[in-house]
Amino acid sequence: MSVWWNVQGIIHWEALQLNQTIIAVSYCLQLERLHPNLVAKRRGLVNRGGVILYDDNTRPHAAVITRQR
Repeated sequence: MSVWWNVQGIIHWEALQLNQTIIAVSYCLQLERLHPNLVAKRRGLVNRGGVILYDDNTRPHAAVITRQR
């Protein structure tokens, strides 16, 4: 399960396939699906010029395609 949340609650979630690994392309697709929910539920985060993302338990790198988003 992939969950996007803040202190006010869940903003977006997606169920993943069994043993599915999140790779750069699927992460970018999740970001695209997350955006409408951010606009609907937390417009202030979208309008501030950037969203702060914290990835818990991730390796200390990000793919180029992810950073470009």
